[in-house]
Amino acid sequence: MAYFAARNDWELVVLGSSEVKWGIDPSQIEQSMAAKGVKFSGFNLGFDGFNENFYLSILPSLKLPHRLPKLKVVLVGINLVEEKQILPQSFNEGFPCDGILQRAVLKSDFAKDYDLEHLCNSTDWTQPLVKEAEKISAIVRYRRSLRTLLLSYQDSRELIGEISNGLKQYPNGFHAHKSAKDNWASFEEDYHRFLAEKKTQPQNFRLMKSDAWSKLLEKGGFFEGWADYFLDYNILPVFFALPTNPLMIDDRHRREDYQRNSQLMTQWAKQHQVVYLDLGICDRYDDYIDYSDHRHLSEIGAIRYSRELGTALAGNTKVVQALSHSSSSRDKLN
Repeated sequence: MAYFAARNDWELVVLGSSEVKWGIDPSQIEQSMAAKGVKFSGFNLGFDGFNENFYLSILPSLKLPHRLPKLKVVLVGINLVEEKQILPQSFNEGFPCDGILQRAVLKSDFAKDYDLEHLCNSTDWTQPLVKEAEKISAIVRYRRSLRTLLLSYQDSRELIGEISNGLKQYPNGFHAHKSAKDNWASFEEDYHRFLAEKKTQPQNFRLMKSDAWSKLLEKGGFFEGWADYFLDYNILPVFFALPTNPLMIDDRHRREDYQRNSQLMTQWAKQHQVVYLDLGICDRYDDYIDYSDHRHLSEIGAIRYSRELGTALAGNTKVVQALSHSSSSRDKLN
C-alpha cells in the first residue's frame, strides 16, 4: 500500500479478492493494450480474503479517485458462483469482521492509516482511549509492529499463517504463486479441506437461489453501487468474471448458475453503459499447472489469463477510448 500510494500515476487499477491478487498481472494487460497504441500503468489492488462485498464497503475509505488523479479504468473481478450481501459502511451495524483474513486486515496498522478500522467492530472499552493516543504518537500507533520487530513476538490469535505456495509479489501488486503440480502436498491438503466444508458448511454447496443474482442487479442494488461510485468520477468500471478453478465450480454444482448469472451481467452492463467481460470457465486450462489450488490461478495461469483479458480489453471500444483520453476534470474532487 505504501508503494501504491506513493505513486499517483496509475491509470488502471484491478480490484477484488485473492483471485484477483493471485490471478491478474497488469503488465500483461499493458502489453496487449500497447499493441493498440494505448500506453498506461496498471496496478493490482486485490486483497486476500476480501470478496466483492467487503471491497465495496471499503471503497469510500480508500478514496482511489482522490489518490489517483489519472485513474481512468477500474477492473472489478466478480465471482459468478457466489451470492453477495450488501454490507453497511459500519460493520457495527450487524456485520462484524469475523473472517481470519478480514480481521487481520481491518485491525491492522494499514486499516488505521486508511480509516478502515471502524469497519471492524470492537468490544474493548479501552479502544477509544488507545485511538486518541495513536493520533499523536506513532510509537503507540505501531506498537504491535515494533514489538514484533524487536522481540519476535508472535500471538496465534493475531497472526495468520504464511501462504506456503507464494512466490513473489511484484511492484504492480500481482502476487505470483506456484502451480499445484509444484506444490502437490499443500494442494491436496487445501483441496481436501475445501471438500470437508460440505459437512461443516453445507449451505455453500447448495445450488444458488434462482433470483439471487437478479436481486443484485436491481436498481439501487449491489452492482449499481459499484458502477455509480466510479461513474460519478468519470472512471470507467469494467467487470470481469474471475477465472475460478472449475474444480470448485463443479464441486458446488454451479455451472448453470455461472451461465445464468453471466447472461444477466451482460444484459445489465449494456443497460448501464459499463463493460462486462466473460472469458468463460477456463476448462482449457490445466488444473495442476495453470492453477495453484482449488480456487486460484498459479503464476503460469495468471500470465495466460491476463494476456487473454488484455486482448479482450484491447478489443473493447469503451476501454480503448477511456485509456486513450486525457484525464478529465472531476467535480467531486474539488
